[in-house]
Amino acid sequence: TRIQIDVTYVRNNNPRELSVTGLANGKPVNLVKRTPVKAFAGNKVEFQLDALEKIEAVHVTVFPDGGINRVHVFGIIE
Repeated sequence: TRIQIDVTYVRNNNPRELSVTGLANGKPVNLVKRTPVKAFAGNKVEFQLDALEKIEAVHVTVFPDGGINRVHVFGIIE
């Protein structure tokens, strides 16, 4: 239902942008389009998801590169 990206401790090295892709029924699903996150340096950024399918895995891509502490994925367990 939502994804939270934590960049709290990488203030000078967090990514400028990121995107999140999921895997649903063996096919890639775009969960978060390429989004600027540099303004959230030293904080957490959260995205609400509209995915209606069961997501099996997530992949975070950062642009150009940079550090993230944690990726929290929240959902409903069947």
